[in-house]
Order: sequence, then structure tokens, then C-alpha cells
Amino acid sequence: MMLEEKIANEFQRYFLSMMATSKENIFAHSDEIEVRKQIKNELYEFIGTLTEEQKEILSVQSSLIESVYRYRSDFYSADDDISCQDFLNDWMKSVMS
Repeated sequence: MMLEEKIANEFQRYFLSMMATSKENIFAHSDEIEVRKQIKNELYEFIGTLTEEQKEILSVQSSLIESVYRYRSDFYSADDDISCQDFLNDWMKSVMS
């Protein structure tokens, strides 16, 4: 499976699971949904900059969007002025190590 498909499937599963919950829960998690959507879109662009070896490593990782989301939550605040590409590069370094 190509990485793009893997990312699309992961986001679709997450999104559908959120939509199956109550309206209140959807509203409560609206920021998280939007951040994950942004991560999905940024990952699509980021994949184009990777080597074949890096793509292979990511292809066997589970839950790429979840991994990036957790990395972002753990190491950056919403107020941090860092581009998505920079933080994806930092995340990739952590995956490679």
C-alpha cells in the first residue's frame, strides 16, 4: 500500500469514528479534527521530499497521523511559531532514531 493510501485510510477511519459520536463530542474535539486534517494534508506534501528508505520505514509504521499528532502535542504548544514542514522534519528524525 502506498503511503498516501495509508494516510488517507487512517484519516478516514478516525474521521468516521468521530462522526459516529454525539454532536457534543464532535464539537468538543473540533480542534483535534482540524489539526489531524492539517497533518494529513501536510504529510501528503512531506512524502514527496522523502527518500525511498524513509518511505519504506514509514510504510511499516502504524498510525502515522496519530504519531505526528502525539509528537506535536508532546513537544510543541499551539503558540509555537514553527512551520509544519519543520516539525515534520523533527518528527521524522525521532522516527529514524
